[in-house]
Amino acid sequence: MTFNAKHFLAAAAFTFGLSTTAYAESCNDSELYANMETMADNMRPLVSALRSNNVEEAQSRLATLREAAVDASDETPYSLSNGGNAADIDAFHTAINDLIEQLDLASAALAAGDTGTAAGHLQTIGDMRKDGHRNFKDRSCRG
Repeated sequence: MTFNAKHFLAAAAFTFGLSTTAYAESCNDSELYANMETMADNMRPLVSALRSNNVEEAQSRLATLREAAVDASDETPYSLSNGGNAADIDAFHTAINDLIEQLDLASAALAAGDTGTAAGHLQTIGDMRKDGHRNFKDRSCRG
């Protein structure tokens, strides 16, 4: 079999098509988006569990939030994936690490039976969420 320029171009075009499809990820298809959805899905039940003094449920929800935040810490926001500078990416990672710290503080407060302090940490987490979305969320994403 001879390999001529026509075959080479066809193979290159096919390979390029596959690679762009594989990397044509939207913000809604990213691992970070999935982790953020997990966090969103668990915040209200966490607050509800805390209000009803269901410490076991609240701890379980905090653990799920923490796991999603740790997974998210390895990601780069879609809004920064094509042209974000190192300082912006570092700021995102700092924000995620601060979130993990607040989750740990809330969990420790619950373990100590201090639901008021835990609720305060949840308020801080809510404020962090607003700041994070303002700074890092791609406005073309749904949700």
